[in-house]
Amino acid sequence: MNPQWEYTNTKISREFTKQNYSRHLNDMGSQGWELVTVDTYADQGFNLLYWKRPFGAKSGLEVESNSVEESEKIDNDLKMKKDTLIDERVQTPPPVGTSKAIKPIFASIVRYVIQDGFMDKMLGEICDGPSPEALAQYTLQISASEIVNVTMVPELDDMIKKEETGVNWLDTVEHMLVKFSNGSRTDACSGAILFDWHNDHNEWQLQNKTKVLSAVKYRVKEGFVDEFLNAVMTPSEIPMKIRKTIIQTDEQEFYELGIAGLEEKIETEDEEVNWLDTVEHLLEFFGDSRTDACSGVVNIWNNPKFLQD
Repeated sequence: MNPQWEYTNTKISREFTKQNYSRHLNDMGSQGWELVTVDTYADQGFNLLYWKRPFGAKSGLEVESNSVEESEKIDNDLKMKKDTLIDERVQTPPPVGTSKAIKPIFASIVRYVIQDGFMDKMLGEICDGPSPEALAQYTLQISASEIVNVTMVPELDDMIKKEETGVNWLDTVEHMLVKFSNGSRTDACSGAILFDWHNDHNEWQLQNKTKVLSAVKYRVKEGFVDEFLNAVMTPSEIPMKIRKTIIQTDEQEFYELGIAGLEEKIETEDEEVNWLDTVEHLLEFFGDSRTDACSGVVNIWNNPKFLQD
């Protein structure tokens, strides 16, 4: 079967002026490229932009040399992300009472390992200082020394701004963190939201009750992405579930984020395992496990400036 899309990535300096950045976006757009997502490599001083366009769409225009660094292609170890027909696949059934609510477009998932004795302080730093660009932030402690923070934004520019301010913030809390083997202060990924189902009514009913967020990572076998997404991108049938979100973080890797009441989550675990049985043939295993998952009691922050009356 002939591919429907071709993909590329470009690397631009974080010191770009707004005018040069806009010119680069316009240059790529004039060649038929559509921006999928952006990764920020603050320590290396550049942003990595991922693009797609219909296969075979060519243009005589070339990207101006002063808009992009000489080497536009990035080493294979910075894997090229693939947005799988985002425009066609994003489905957002309107939740109760929020048909006009602003929808999240991109998300980041960041894991921190915390030094002994700093867990409470680090949780406070994250929960008390959410990014002003965020539509919503979800923070959970997944072990005695680990925190996961999920941020959703309504625009791509908001994700770029969030990453830039986040680097400065990381400098202020670095003394509380255990660095990963690659020297990074966090284990982070980001990507386009392909599907988002949110129920404000359930969230209101559970506002004073304990809620749990589960983050499930799937690695899909080559050639089975469409079948997997058709199976996973459906509204939740679990009672009192608040949110179900599907994020594509790599060509064949996806996250499912789910938020529900603690009691309801416990009661429906068998149903979720049964569903996983139905898609097992589509998945690459993580060792002996079908998924790479974590969960925990979640602190939910919704940005007041985006709330609808």
